[in-house]
Amino acid sequence: MSYLEVIDTAVKVGLGALISGLSTYFLTKSKSRDDLKRERLFRHHGLLEKSAEQIENFSHIFLRYWALLIEHVRNRKLDIHMTTQRKNELAKVKIDLFDAFSDLTSAESKLLLLGHTEAQKLLRDYGELAKRIRRNGEITCHHVCVNIF
Repeated sequence: MSYLEVIDTAVKVGLGALISGLSTYFLTKSKSRDDLKRERLFRHHGLLEKSAEQIENFSHIFLRYWALLIEHVRNRKLDIHMTTQRKNELAKVKIDLFDAFSDLTSAESKLLLLGHTEAQKLLRDYGELAKRIRRNGEITCHHVCVNIF
């Protein structure tokens, strides 16, 4: 075997190793970038899902409160007094609604963190509406019910 053949073989092996190394580097870098992107999307989706659960929890409690308040207003118009059970239920829902505002605030902050500013603003408006109704009670409920129906 001559020196030329040895050098030729060494260059071929070296170029093969270099090409293989560069390919491995770029494929690994690309896979790492894709994995990070996938993980980011997974976390984004998870936070949106958690926000949706918190909003749904708040909405469920708020709608229970709203229904009891409407019932109370309609019964007062008909001069019917609420039963003790319904009064207790309304009192419990008022407490639950107060507690559920933390879920709403948490969901709002998640939306803001994720860059969903329009959704965050709409959620803030929803919370403000719930606050106004809760603070003003029957008067606001009656006013809104008249406007809706």
